[in-house]
Amino acid sequence: MIDIFVGGDFYLANRLEDSAFQPDGVNRVFGDLRPVIEAADFSVLNLETPLLPTDTPSQSLRKCGPNLRNPLENATLLKKAGFNAVTLANNHFFDQGEYGVDSTLKALKNNGILTVGGGRNLAEAIRPLVVTIRGKKVAFVNFCENEFSIATATSGGSAPLDFIENFRQLTTVAEIADYVIAIVHCGVELFPLPTPEQQRRLRFLAEHGADAVIAHHAHCFCGWEYHGRVPIFYGLGNFSFDNPAYRNSVWNLGVAVKLTFSEQPLQVELIPYLQGDNVPGLQLLSQERQQIFERNMREKTEILADPEQLEQEFNGMCKRSAAMRLEVFETWHHKIFRVLRRYKIFPSTLSVSRRRLLLNYFRCESHREVLLKLLEAPRLKKDKVK
Repeated sequence: MIDIFVGGDFYLANRLEDSAFQPDGVNRVFGDLRPVIEAADFSVLNLETPLLPTDTPSQSLRKCGPNLRNPLENATLLKKAGFNAVTLANNHFFDQGEYGVDSTLKALKNNGILTVGGGRNLAEAIRPLVVTIRGKKVAFVNFCENEFSIATATSGGSAPLDFIENFRQLTTVAEIADYVIAIVHCGVELFPLPTPEQQRRLRFLAEHGADAVIAHHAHCFCGWEYHGRVPIFYGLGNFSFDNPAYRNSVWNLGVAVKLTFSEQPLQVELIPYLQGDNVPGLQLLSQERQQIFERNMREKTEILADPEQLEQEFNGMCKRSAAMRLEVFETWHHKIFRVLRRYKIFPSTLSVSRRRLLLNYFRCESHREVLLKLLEAPRLKKDKVK
């Protein structure tokens, strides 16, 4: 019997930035979940930040969204807590450029923490992690949606969501491993469900070699289901991401997963908790909150089983975010302005920062799925025949 513990997005911020490295810092950060992490045969989470020496000047990448970084001591903290590996395929691994990639990989290696999903080049980033636990080979594959962190043949970063390559990874590793876990960084932030396309893609992984499929990135719990005999978790939420802007919200509720592999069918245990709430560290739910969580989880399960209902929820989210997402396309449209721009009389409104935003909208799978829904032309009524 093999117990695998999987946690979501990890970044030390705000109230935990300094206290994490005090003598009792491990307990302050991991709180009630520390015994569960230590008891597992293998524990892994998503390291949502590069690690750099504290005195290193910022190497921040020009991109959309925040540039994250944590000190090198973060790796020591994770080791003390009982983590064996981290996933690096996410939209922040390359936030501090090549220096951040190299620094992070060295810090993790020096602390005996294995990695998957990130590397100094694409070949390293896409390499599966295969470990032997209690005589069985367990393989991890890890990739993320295409934003600003993706590795290339000659530069570091994360393994991309590329279903041709991902399919090859799964089928190849399934031939040599007893169990395969696919971990994907994807989804729409703060939308507590998968998009229809995300559900289709993760189900595909379940059909082609994965024994369990686990996603994170949305910063909230997004429900789960069995697809055949394979469990799919559509979003674990934050494992540690203290943010005062989101107190008492879906941001604070996370779910860790314990997978138990044996000769019997895979057993799944969900471990819901609060993080970054009134107390910054991890706390198991009270009985009242546990009941609320279970009711909410049942509601999500019903939606996931009904394609029409999931589509309705997705459409509703798209409409609510339309003003924010479509604002980037607002500009002056008239042939007069085109002529004026051609002769450099009227300046272009397509700035470098705006180009980056557009690039991210079109390149990232979840952003593009929402935009396509918003940009669909409404059905025009036919003119009445007189």
